[in-house]
Amino acid sequence: MTEVREIIIQFMEANNYDGLYTDNCACKKDDLFCCGEFGQHCRLGVIVDCKDLGFGKGEFDYCIGAKRTDPEVASLVNSEEEG
Repeated sequence: MTEVREIIIQFMEANNYDGLYTDNCACKKDDLFCCGEFGQHCRLGVIVDCKDLGFGKGEFDYCIGAKRTDPEVASLVNSEEEG
């Protein structure tokens, strides 16, 4: 039987995601659920520059955030570019 973790990894690989993130944490697909559980607020994301999320240089080894093509992010980017 396929585990939920494996299903998520397969989906991430097929759709070019690097990991999961919330407002408080992030994990790469090769170390999913490093916090010990899958939270209801986890979202799919990609590795991004930590400075784009407001963190200082060297504060974290990596940061994961939304893809620019995700609908909620794309609408924000488009409105910023139009304004």
